[in-house]
Amino acid sequence: MQQTQHKTFYDMAVDIEFWRRLNPGLTITEGGCPVRGKPVRLSKAQEEYLRQGLIEEGYFQLDEILDPREIKRLAQAASVLQASMWPPVYCFVYDEFWLLGQKVASIVSAAIGRPYLQMPNFWTFFIPTSNESTGWFPHRDRQKVNTLKADGSSESVNIWIPLTEATPLNGCMYILPAHRDSNYLGNTCVQTVDNYQDIRALPVKVGSLLGWNETVLHWGGRSSRRASEPRIAWAAVYQSGRIGALEIPLLETDSILPFHIRLGLIGQQFHRFTVQDTFTPAETELAIRLGKFLPENIHILDDENRYWDITNNHKRTDIEPEPSLASYNSHIFPAPGPEKDRRFILNDMVAQERS
Repeated sequence: MQQTQHKTFYDMAVDIEFWRRLNPGLTITEGGCPVRGKPVRLSKAQEEYLRQGLIEEGYFQLDEILDPREIKRLAQAASVLQASMWPPVYCFVYDEFWLLGQKVASIVSAAIGRPYLQMPNFWTFFIPTSNESTGWFPHRDRQKVNTLKADGSSESVNIWIPLTEATPLNGCMYILPAHRDSNYLGNTCVQTVDNYQDIRALPVKVGSLLGWNETVLHWGGRSSRRASEPRIAWAAVYQSGRIGALEIPLLETDSILPFHIRLGLIGQQFHRFTVQDTFTPAETELAIRLGKFLPENIHILDDENRYWDITNNHKRTDIEPEPSLASYNSHIFPAPGPEKDRRFILNDMVAQERS
């Protein structure tokens, strides 16, 4: 993290002009704004391919459906932050990193239906060209709460977009297809592979994307100094609006949040990703300070069917999921409840900032 003379990391992080100077080709709308631009359009055949992939194998891949010129701009922005010693997740201060979520709206809709909401779960991955660099270890995104429906489709989806070409040499994604996973339907705390030949590498080009449910076993590979470029990727997670919140606060997808709220969300992401990554004391301290811009802490439903506060690893006792979720394989999800503590509304947050 670069520190300019007489300015602390916190001073720079909350200075919107600092970020604008780092990447002058991108924008930051300080007070938030409605989304703009058109989502990609899928053919009926692509939609059916996507749905069947999720049901049969737990994931799907769509090749070259995004404009690679736009994607490469985002890769360049992430590279600038990385070179300046700022964790690339800070790219989410820029409008364009949120607008990418709108670009894939039709894909999310095809995967989990409408209405849907974004979970407070996103990251920018940057895997350098080094023999020591790796993506995330083998894991399931939500181990203890079942998000699969009886027909094999899912109420949530992880969208993963390579900002540079993902190859075996720079640590592309790997997955154990659902139909080859003996633990997929009932023992998801187990994260082992019975037959290594079942593992599938998922190299993808710029402009393509991957999507998977939160139950399928997956991981990022190890990079190599022989890779031609780092593996940079954008990721965000969405859930159906027809069920109760799997994480809170849920985010509306028809608007971009104000600058300071983005900083709060970014700050609290570090608590989630510290499971895998190690951050410097300066990065950790800054994340804690910025996390306080979020009106409440992020809570995750994935441990003994109770919400956990990711900032202090304690159960939140005043929010309980519906009793039906206690039966792991019931295929009955928490019913939508009062919107209080469930989602953030852009207008409410703008009013809070101005008060």
